[in-house]
Amino acid sequence: GVKLDIASAQLCIVDGAWQEAPDNLACFDQAALFGEGVERGNLYLVADVWGEAEGRDSLARELIETVRREYVASRGTRSVALALAEAIRIANNFFFNLNAPLPPEARRIAGLTAVVWRDDELFIAQAGPGLVCLVRGRQLQRFPMTSPWFIAEERTMYDDEFTTPGAIPLGKRRNYTPDLFHTTVQPADVIVLATRTLAHLLSNEELIDTLANRHPDEIITGLDELASAADLSVIVLR
Repeated sequence: GVKLDIASAQLCIVDGAWQEAPDNLACFDQAALFGEGVERGNLYLVADVWGEAEGRDSLARELIETVRREYVASRGTRSVALALAEAIRIANNFFFNLNAPLPPEARRIAGLTAVVWRDDELFIAQAGPGLVCLVRGRQLQRFPMTSPWFIAEERTMYDDEFTTPGAIPLGKRRNYTPDLFHTTVQPADVIVLATRTLAHLLSNEELIDTLANRHPDEIITGLDELASAADLSVIVLR
């Protein structure tokens, strides 16, 4: 495999305050996950839990931990994409079972963005609100390109508006399938995993201006200034 030299930075703003050690973001190095000599890639996760603030962080942490654990457990049995989808399915299962006994107004939903970076490949799984951007030079790719979550600021969505299985938020249905994407990476590409707020804050042109040819630390500083009072979580990789 190619030795990856990945610069990364992260940002989490909740209620206008910068979070030092956010529970909803995680970067797991391949060697830390699998030990030496297993080529299963680095795993990056952003969770976006909606609803009551009380207990939100521990739920985000639990979703991330479930995906990590299940992805590691899959080591040799399945393709990366299938292993990611299965890990998210199990995280949804846990979440759905938490929600099921609660009255509807007490239930939560969540988005989960998961990326495995292995050699020169990116495997992306999107569950509910969230997105991944890849910037190469002045070209931007978004995964997914469109989503009902990018348009709707504050409204309840009806089931018929979930145009793809992965647009459905976690915690809502018993069975779950995320949207899966696959792409290759070149040196100097910038990859951003983000909560859906990023799609509301910046147009594609502004995204390119903010992300292109910059170091992750610089990008984070720029996004921090742009976000001001908006809740935003991102992991930037290069």
